[in-house]
Amino acid sequence: MDILKFIEHADFFEGASDTSKRMLAEICIPKQITKKMVIFTEGESGSAFYLLANGSISLHKNAPSGKEIMIKIVQPGENFSEVILFEKNGLCLNKK
Repeated sequence: MDILKFIEHADFFEGASDTSKRMLAEICIPKQITKKMVIFTEGESGSAFYLLANGSISLHKNAPSGKEIMIKIVQPGENFSEVILFEKNGLCLNKK
């Protein structure tokens, strides 16, 4: 897979400079995810940003009752897990 080409076509990076996209492509780590594989769980501190290249991934949340609720199905070209990077145990950009 041509990572740079994929990043160049991802809506999330629209408006980013060519230099920024090249630098990002250099640090990307492609991962092969298998069916039913858990990538991260609710409550974990963030350590990665994901951009889905192919297939689909369902995101789930645990309700207070313990029931698992599907909140989104991620499609190719969409990003996910960026929010957990900015939560209390992650990076904080606007701390006052």
